[in-house]
Amino acid sequence: MRTREKQATSSKLGELKRTDRNKETTVQPTGVRAMSRRAVFLDRDGVINALVYHQDAGVIDAPFTRSQFRLLPRVPEAIRLLNDLGLPVAIVSNQPGIAKGHLKPEIM
Repeated sequence: MRTREKQATSSKLGELKRTDRNKETTVQPTGVRAMSRRAVFLDRDGVINALVYHQDAGVIDAPFTRSQFRLLPRVPEAIRLLNDLGLPVAIVSNQPGIAKGHLKPEIM
């Protein structure tokens, strides 16, 4: 690269550093806010809880009832460890079972 060209490098998520021969500046892309905290996002079905075989529907899917919901082994300890390290944990899920009518939002 020629010395007069500007170079963009990624230094943090959502932040670009531009450097040229004489100065270095930090530029925030439009619509991106600086992040001050880290967190861990875990998917629900198949990551923190077991999937269930639904014989009546003939599918392996998310639990449809509270009684079918089972945490996978060591999940509580893993989440506690992440929290002890100062990392908040968020559980995310797309829940197609709600859209298909297998699961009510109140049960989720």
